[in-house]
Parts: sequence; C-alpha cells; structure tokens
Amino acid sequence: MEVMATISHGSSVVEIESGWVSVERTGEGPDLLLLHSLLTDRRAFEPIVESLSKTRTVNLIDLPGFGETTLVDPTIDAQSEVIGSLLTVADYDPATTALLGNGWGAFVALGTALNFGSLFDRLLLVGCGSTFPEPAKESFRAMIGAVESEGMTGVIDTAVRRIFPESYLADHPGVIEERGDVLRATSPTAFVAACQALIDMDYTDPIGDVLNSTLVVVGDQDEATPPAMAEDLVAGMPNAARVEMRGIGHAPQLQDPNRFLETVGGFLGLDAT
Repeated sequence: MEVMATISHGSSVVEIESGWVSVERTGEGPDLLLLHSLLTDRRAFEPIVESLSKTRTVNLIDLPGFGETTLVDPTIDAQSEVIGSLLTVADYDPATTALLGNGWGAFVALGTALNFGSLFDRLLLVGCGSTFPEPAKESFRAMIGAVESEGMTGVIDTAVRRIFPESYLADHPGVIEERGDVLRATSPTAFVAACQALIDMDYTDPIGDVLNSTLVVVGDQDEATPPAMAEDLVAGMPNAARVEMRGIGHAPQLQDPNRFLETVGGFLGLDAT
C-alpha cells in the first residue's frame, strides 16, 4: 500500500520504496525542489535559499548516498526514480511544483522529467546535457580511479576546478579549502556511483518526450558541462530555452548568486526583489 507523506518545514526523512530521502524544507509558496551537483552537496544552494523562500517553499534534497538518503543503483534512471517516488508519496502539487538541478542534480532532474514529468510543472537545468562526449567520460573514469586509490582527497583539486573558473579561484583562494571540506565529507561509494551513472547516461533520443517548460542555464566558462552540451540539449527538447551566463562556471548559485537569481527569477516566478 502506498503511504502518503506530509513534509513539515525543517529537516525530514521521507520513506519511499527504495529507502529514505532526506529533505530540508523552508519558505512559503509553490514548492521548488533543489538537486545538488556531484561536486557539492545540498548546502551549495545556501546563498540563494533566503531569496527563493520569499516566494517558494524550498526543498533541499540530499541525492542518493548523501545525507540520510539511501544509496541506489548507479544509473540516472534509478537516481531519478528517488525524486519521482518523493513526488509521488509527498504532498507536492503537480501544477505548481518546480525542479532545479545543478550538474548531477540537473541530470537527475532531467531523468525525473522523462519518467515522472506529469508530477511537477517547471524544470530548471543548470549545467546539463543529454549525454557526455567520450573525453568527459574519461574525466569521470579518472575521478573514479583517484577516489578508489586515494579516497575523496584525491579529487579535491580536480573537482574545485570543475566547479569554478581559474579566474574566480584566483580571486577567492578560500573557496578551495571550503569546497575541499565538503568533498572530504562525501561518501566515496556515493561519489563513484554518481560518476558511473553519468558515464552510462544517454538521453539523446528520449529528450524529445520531455514536455515540461524548461530553462537550461549554462556558464560560458563551465568546463564540466560546457555550452555545447546545453545547446544540443535544448535543440532536442520541445519546450526548452537556453540562457548563457558570461564569466560563470559550473555552479552559478555559488559563484554569483545575485546574478543567478536575476537570470532565473522570471522563469520561477520570483519577486522582483
């Protein structure tokens, strides 16, 4: 029997078929689910939560293997089923709920749209594509090898440079240690599973079936998911638009939160303030 759940404000752990999903909920208004990247955790949205929560009920989700969310099979379909199950069992309004994913979270959000698109309204993908070219897959394989031999410390330097442009790191040297602390706390098993899921993912053919109104945001200095990937993705989707942010890397909500909010505010129906 399917159990329906009401998610309270604050931190919650919601039971779904595959285990548990941990959610932190705050704010008022239509629900917005935030899905973090592989190179961060849900705290990567902290710079924009206060502003978002003025007009949206913000749901910070721990993806599989992070926080108290149960680890699942290393495929984007399995990981997106976690979000689809959450949308199914919890009290989200499919007419107004939106998904915002960054990096790995964007790919999980895309998979959720393919398999559960009727359960939510708008889709905002930040740093995404339909598949990775072979050189990018080799980068993920290299990170898997580094984690397996050295633990999470082995990918800190690579990961930080995939999140931010070199010019930003030069001006913000403390970011390397800050992001390093996050990565050192990440489960190596979850990290490897997510890397493998991204290597194997190929949504090139089915993306035409995504009917949700979609905005794809990409930084022109994003080396992890470069603009060409976003361009190919939008070309294959019937209801998608693309915005390119100048001088921005893989995580605009961390690098320039105010400009990011200005970029996505109209799409999400945020207050002009």
